[in-house]
Amino acid sequence: GAVGDDFKIALNDSTTDVLYIDQDGNVGIGTTTPATALQVNGNITTANMTITNLTGVGNDYVCVNTNGVLFRSDTAC
Repeated sequence: GAVGDDFKIALNDSTTDVLYIDQDGNVGIGTTTPATALQVNGNITTANMTITNLTGVGNDYVCVNTNGVLFRSDTAC
């Protein structure tokens, strides 16, 4: 599309956008109004997540404890 257009992907049998990239490069999954670089409206499943330079030194990991609480770790979860 033209410069300034948004990019959208919808399900074949639906007019509902499932993936949306706005003109600023923000990506929305399940939302057409992402306010950040990545915004997800729904649950996320991942085996591991690495956040680079959260503390400014090396890699940081975001983990979940047995109570479902997120915490930062220097090593993989």
